[in-house]
Amino acid sequence: MCVFYNVATSSWDSSGVTLTSISSTFATCSSTHLTGFSLLQQVPAAPVSPIVTPPAGLPAGIIALIAVLAALAALALLAVLFAYARRKKSDEERLKM
Repeated sequence: MCVFYNVATSSWDSSGVTLTSISSTFATCSSTHLTGFSLLQQVPAAPVSPIVTPPAGLPAGIIALIAVLAALAALALLAVLFAYARRKKSDEERLKM
């Protein structure tokens, strides 16, 4: 599709512009006026598929809740391990004194 940018309407416009020939490597447009032109190509949209599909019968909200709970459990476990490691280190330092 041959078009020009219409500054007055702030949009692409095809009035006065026609596609006269097209091949696999180029296209020719003709116009009744002079301005900056462009050739717009329509690309077929790629099908959008979800990255992870939930199992049949389970609503997405339940799966999201399970994921959030698992993340919170992992965070709690890391906090406990960090506190344990810090306590063990302080106990070792007291024994050295």
